[in-house]
Amino acid sequence: MNNNFSKDASEILRQKGIDPQNLKNIDKNSLLKNLSAEDTKKINSILNDKQALNDLLNSEKAKAIMSKLFGSK
Repeated sequence: MNNNFSKDASEILRQKGIDPQNLKNIDKNSLLKNLSAEDTKKINSILNDKQALNDLLNSEKAKAIMSKLFGSK
């Protein structure tokens, strides 16, 4: 597992002019309201499990998505 992913993601966000600290202020409920009940349950389950969240964020698929969204270093 790449423990530098969070640090790398924060740097990418900063390069795009986004303050990573402000992401904590996003209303999770407003983001989840457009998901199905099943998907909302899955997301909440992952968000509430630190290890599952870290595993997800460190997956190759997540890294590829972040790279596409924010560009690669």
